[in-house]
Amino acid sequence: MIAPLEARQGRILKLRLELGLGGLDRVEHWADEQITRHDEPPYELLELALARSLNEHDVEKLLETVVGSDIEMSDLVAALAPVDPQALTLEELLGLLGRASDIFCTAFLLQPAGEADASWLALYDTSELRDAFFVMESGRLTVEQVRTLASNHFRKLREIAISSGASA
Repeated sequence: MIAPLEARQGRILKLRLELGLGGLDRVEHWADEQITRHDEPPYELLELALARSLNEHDVEKLLETVVGSDIEMSDLVAALAPVDPQALTLEELLGLLGRASDIFCTAFLLQPAGEADASWLALYDTSELRDAFFVMESGRLTVEQVRTLASNHFRKLREIAISSGASA
């Protein structure tokens, strides 16, 4: 059995793959660490140790088998926190925000009632940031204004991740 903290790290890695943020080498490293902690590691961990030889979808499924499929809002915040929006093209950023919004909506539907916290609110803002792109297309915001909004948003995500002790 994987310890809760290590399972959370695995869920964050899975989310980063789903978001298109890559990291098969990080998955391999994580799996290697887990293998050294188990006398008889699950077969799926052994496969994950060879993640770069698999396709990302198979790696996501293996991670789900090992760490479960539950998504916590704070996991999604931790997966997004390291992103530097200035390093992405507007198209890449919009794609990332779209994928994050899709994951957020799924997690929101599964979130117990009354559990909105800073992570939830920041992720709601991710959906709002995505909307800023459409406002930009209508000419009411400039590219620089959208980039500034994105930088501020991802800085807030990093602050929340740090305050909750989350890391990817």
